[in-house]
Amino acid sequence: MKKRFTLVLLVTLLSFSLSIVFAQQNEKKMTYSEKPTIGIQSKKPNVGEGFVAPDSLPTPNLFQLESTTGELQGGSCSIRKTSSTSVEGYGKTVATAKVDKLGYTLYFQVWSGSEWVNIDNVKNSANNAQVIFEYHNENVITGKYYRVKVKHFVTDDGQTTTATSYSDYILVD
Repeated sequence: MKKRFTLVLLVTLLSFSLSIVFAQQNEKKMTYSEKPTIGIQSKKPNVGEGFVAPDSLPTPNLFQLESTTGELQGGSCSIRKTSSTSVEGYGKTVATAKVDKLGYTLYFQVWSGSEWVNIDNVKNSANNAQVIFEYHNENVITGKYYRVKVKHFVTDDGQTTTATSYSDYILVD
């Protein structure tokens, strides 16, 4: 009886130990960094800016053209610290002429230690217009890095062009 109990106990402990080892090997190892490792730090302490620009620029991650049709001329975005607990995001989309519809979705993002995470978003659009822009406010936590991501779009004659711009990031302290 003791041998059987000892054998069952030994097999159970061995199985448990192996499952822990395999679980640890399969875990995704994420690198934590207090300061962002993705994006560009703003040279201005309280303002980060971004623009829709051609892929030929040395920082193509700031702009992603997702379609070659439509009338998108450009766009921009920025983030500005307004206090130790709030920021102001700015989004702007420009068409080559008046179009059926244009606009953007502005995402406020915070650095999590390993990636940028959306904390809020604002949509803004206009019909029969050539340009749209606006400022948007967001409450934030002191001591963290923030940026804005803006997805721009222009729709004209049933064809849509989209692009994404990212502001430089800032520390809100």
